[in-house]
Amino acid sequence: MEEQNQERRKYKRYNTEVKIYFDFSYDLQTKVHYEVIDKKKKKPLPGKYTAISRNISVEGICLISDHALKKGDDLRLELYLPSSNKPILMQGTVKWCSPSKPPEEIKDKNEKIQYLAGILLSTVNGEPVPDSIYYDEEYKIDWSSVLESVFGNYKLLMGGKYRKESK
Repeated sequence: MEEQNQERRKYKRYNTEVKIYFDFSYDLQTKVHYEVIDKKKKKPLPGKYTAISRNISVEGICLISDHALKKGDDLRLELYLPSSNKPILMQGTVKWCSPSKPPEEIKDKNEKIQYLAGILLSTVNGEPVPDSIYYDEEYKIDWSSVLESVFGNYKLLMGGKYRKESK
């Protein structure tokens, strides 16, 4: 099955492990003060969900979370790089979500089920992702605002490496 998924992919994936906070985007803008209360502990829960990125491409991100998502959910994401306190703000749509392990592999009833989700990103820091995608002829690599925001000018390092190998 993994082989079939790779054949459908338009762009290369880069393994990442970046902390992500996300919540849901809504078309309606309403200011409401609310708290979600944990039934067992009677204390407020955070308003955002947490996840860790698994990989990233020029137009999307795969993440793992304790929260199941639905195909079509619109998300607001905040990625936190280890070297920065300022988040990278992204918006995207869930394209797929599935448990990270098949149910038969979960032996402990108390084990939390984690979910893998593929997110097609629409904006990074307010800029449209589709408009930023291009093939860099000099470095022979697909690039976009998504990769630039996470990796910075890493393509220059990668490009230099590839140029030396091609000579």
